[in-house]
Amino acid sequence: GELEGAHVSFEQVSMLEAKEIEDRRIGGSPIEQSTRYVYYDQKNDQGQFRYYRGKDVTEASFGAQYVSVMDEVFQTYTDLVEPLRVYLENQKPIAEAEYDIDGDGKKEQLADLIDEKLIKSFKQTYGFELRAKACDILRGLLPVATLTNVGMFGNGRFYQNLLSYLLTTDLPENHSVAAGTQKALGEIIPQYIKR
Repeated sequence: GELEGAHVSFEQVSMLEAKEIEDRRIGGSPIEQSTRYVYYDQKNDQGQFRYYRGKDVTEASFGAQYVSVMDEVFQTYTDLVEPLRVYLENQKPIAEAEYDIDGDGKKEQLADLIDEKLIKSFKQTYGFELRAKACDILRGLLPVATLTNVGMFGNGRFYQNLLSYLLTTDLPENHSVAAGTQKALGEIIPQYIKR
């Protein structure tokens, strides 16, 4: 159990669920989709913002209010993306930006470049910087119900402990994640997750 392990992808779980998984760290190595680099202004294929919609919440007495508030929070986030990007661009115009684009240890400005590949790289770097700053500022609006992805490598003991924990809590999302994880691991390391 200490030497044999597996990779598991926990996709579209709430940030609360991600923390439940990641807090069981001994024997596991997680990596989570970062709110610092990913905009949450896009809707899913059903035209819904990406937040937890388990029946335990949506069918509760406060379910309609929950959906209404979450939609408003995500719409606010969405409405702020472009104005914030423009604001950040005005704070640091591309003409003032400096990056070591060619890897020579010296920073260049866009006006210093003549090679088309370097110019393209410079513009991409500038865009990534603005995006990262905007995401970093806006992520404070995101609730723990926001959906994220977590990749995990863990040994057999880690997964055994994780499953035991998830199955003994009161959170329904924990139970569904545990069931899916147990099924997936049953095909890879069944001897470690039988209990």
